[in-house]
Amino acid sequence: MTLPTFTSILLLVQVIKKKERNLVKSLKIIFIATIVFINYFVIDDKTMTFVFLLFIILTLFFKKSSEIKLIIAKIVGLIIPFFLLSEFWLLTKNFGTTYLSLRLNERLSNRLFMWNWYYQKMGVSIFPPFNKLGEYNFWGTIDGSYTLLLLQYGILFAVTTCIALAISNYLLCKNGYYILYSIMISFEVGAFCENVLQFYALTFIFVFSICSLCPGWLRKE
Repeated sequence: MTLPTFTSILLLVQVIKKKERNLVKSLKIIFIATIVFINYFVIDDKTMTFVFLLFIILTLFFKKSSEIKLIIAKIVGLIIPFFLLSEFWLLTKNFGTTYLSLRLNERLSNRLFMWNWYYQKMGVSIFPPFNKLGEYNFWGTIDGSYTLLLLQYGILFAVTTCIALAISNYLLCKNGYYILYSIMISFEVGAFCENVLQFYALTFIFVFSICSLCPGWLRKE
């Protein structure tokens, strides 16, 4: 449900920003509400529900911007990719050593156990390992973009990706693109539990990271 959630966020932006006929606006709101309902109650995808709610919170945060808020947002944007990457590493490496990790594993649908299982099989290396995740058929797949970055592509690529994301977040905030900043942060946080960064229909995250390095890439005209 990652793509429908992304679509819902874009529609919400239109509802907030555009002046549209009441019927069109109502249909968009119904679609958004339906997606949120399906995410939470039908398929139990709480990660995408959290992503949607986080986007709303960030949007409200920027509703009345101030210098202090912008400084906080820039710092958060710089830190969040590296924080999530390091948290994956610590939680995976130390899984089972504390009661908290076991409870968190339950809350995250056994993801910590999954990550630790792959970690025990593959380890973490500087460069992409010779072994591939697909060679281990016990799980078949793995949930979590930062997990994939470290285990499948290595430390160098994972850190480079986080640098690109951090720079993108900072420049989006600095140049006043608060909606895009909110979208980026929301999905980067969601990527902790889902393969959002590598999801073929959501490669906009990497596209935004590259484009934000170019001055004036989103001029209003």
